[in-house]
Amino acid sequence: RMHGAGARRRALPSAVLMLAGAGLLGIVCPLVEGSTLFSAAGRDMAVAATIFLVGVSVDGPESVVTGAMCNDLCEECGLSASVGRVVGLVNGTGILGALFAGPAVTMWARR
Repeated sequence: RMHGAGARRRALPSAVLMLAGAGLLGIVCPLVEGSTLFSAAGRDMAVAATIFLVGVSVDGPESVVTGAMCNDLCEECGLSASVGRVVGLVNGTGILGALFAGPAVTMWARR
C-alpha cells in the first residue's frame, strides 16, 4: 500500500538515492568538470562515471516507486491479474516520453 509502514520502507531508500543523484549531478559533476587534477581525458571519464551513477541513483528508485504504485492501484481497483500490463503501460509511456524529449529539447533550444 502507498500508506503505512510498507510505504515508508520503500520511500526512504528511494528518497536517499534520488537525493544522492541530485547531489552528484548538481555538485560533483561541476566540481569534476572544473578540476585541474585530471587531464582532459581523465575529466571526461570522471564525468561519464558520475553521470552513470546519477542514472543508477534515479532509475532504481523510479522503478521501485512506479512498480509499487501500479501494484497498489491495481489491487485497489480489483485488477490484480493486470499488474504486469499496467506497469508495462506506465513504463512504456515513460520511455516514449524520453524518446521524444531529446528532439523536443533540441528544437526548443534552436529557437
